[in-house]
Amino acid sequence: MGNTVTPGSALSLAPTAGAPFSIGFAGLSLSTWRVVSVTENSGGTYTVTASAYNSNKYAHIERNQILERRDVSNLNEPPEAPTNLQCSEICMKRWFSAAKVNYQLAVFSSGYLLRGWRQR
Repeated sequence: MGNTVTPGSALSLAPTAGAPFSIGFAGLSLSTWRVVSVTENSGGTYTVTASAYNSNKYAHIERNQILERRDVSNLNEPPEAPTNLQCSEICMKRWFSAAKVNYQLAVFSSGYLLRGWRQR
């Protein structure tokens, strides 16, 4: 995603593909990752490509345990509500309908989670 992390001190070991690693800040849970690839650049720097990793995902899948989200951000201010909200119902069939929702994102928001429900 183009994000850059600069460690505060030299790493004791070079990262290797498949290895786990963590990034964290005081007062927050560690953000855990799995190294996908490592490329050595000029000037003694490395480009590390990694994917987010949650070791509890296996328990979630195999034992139906709840997969807790870790607080890895210090962004404690929730985004403002969307503006220009428009909602309309679309009747697909006699027993089925859908909702179409349009809105304007608030500043510092990248999206919103919309939850639907059905009434019997």
